[in-house]
Amino acid sequence: NLKPKHLYAPTKTKKKILIAHDLISPSKILPWAEKLTKKYEVVYVGTKEHGEEFIKAGIKYKKLQDYATETALAGIGIQSSIFRKDFLKIFGNPELKEALIYKDINLSSALEEMFLFLYYISYPILVTYIELFANMIAFELPDLIVTVDDRSRFGRALIEVANRKGVKTLIVQHGMLLDHPLFDGSKCTKFAAYGKQTKKILIKRKLRKHQIAIVGQAENIPTESVQKIRRRMYTKLNLSRKKPI
Repeated sequence: NLKPKHLYAPTKTKKKILIAHDLISPSKILPWAEKLTKKYEVVYVGTKEHGEEFIKAGIKYKKLQDYATETALAGIGIQSSIFRKDFLKIFGNPELKEALIYKDINLSSALEEMFLFLYYISYPILVTYIELFANMIAFELPDLIVTVDDRSRFGRALIEVANRKGVKTLIVQHGMLLDHPLFDGSKCTKFAAYGKQTKKILIKRKLRKHQIAIVGQAENIPTESVQKIRRRMYTKLNLSRKKPI
């Protein structure tokens, strides 16, 4: 449950980078975010973490909920009411009910569950993100916003709001990307990719070359020696260690 906050604009002394996401663990962010604190003011905005690890690394921590003002909450409430009325209009339509009967079996209950989720949960969450991100940007005045995807509701809404506010955005790749329409047409300013294969996929998925920078793997993943990896592969695949892989 969101409660209204009174926001007071901080004093900005140097360029500010704002990092935001809802699910990524601190261990995936801190290895590269900590390095930024030497030159920039860095603020991390999350939804669940308490923030101790960020604070120890010299990164200011905020919860997205902290940007919930009375005006934002009023807007969320009004739009949520509109969504609920729209839902009732859709399922109060007799033509739709008739169209959802197949071989005398009423299919409306299955479809109704999906629309209930959209109109009562998914759409209001998106509106909440839009309102809170707008407040976050207006309050923090970041020079750059960094996140790890724009495919989730959180990431997509963040990139869209930042673009409309004229703030540059950077996506730092987290996990593998597939050659799939899901990854079509990212609207970020820059995409920090693992390597050439990711770049190839992104270009095929309609990103422009100037949007992509190959930076390597940013997460703090422990490295293993080639010999150790080979031993594990031989064991798992039940192969002779005398044969090359």
